[in-house]
Amino acid sequence: MDMDGGFDPVLASAIRVTTALLALVAVGLIRPQLGRSTQPVNRRVLWQTAVSGWVGMGLGVGLLLWSLREGPVGSAGVLSALSPVIILPLLWLKFGRAPARGAWLGALLAILGVALVLLR
Repeated sequence: MDMDGGFDPVLASAIRVTTALLALVAVGLIRPQLGRSTQPVNRRVLWQTAVSGWVGMGLGVGLLLWSLREGPVGSAGVLSALSPVIILPLLWLKFGRAPARGAWLGALLAILGVALVLLR
């Protein structure tokens, strides 16, 4: 199944991000103490947030939706399911300590799920 018929991945990403923003605003209004940081917001924090948002939401989700439109849904799903698995070694490298056992268990389950999809 492909996403054709004029499906626009950029518009879909914009709808997804807007929905997430509205959910965050609603949570902030209902429980304002959630998400409060003890660190002041400075240029470095703003830069990291902007880059993370652009790479994760703009580039990552945009590419995923584009792959859903252009190719087989199974292949796009397999590739998106493996992205958290790829991040684990990067976290280990960055922070100098292994991620929690639950993270590795989740990665193992994702790999098993991908194997089931590919071997069927």
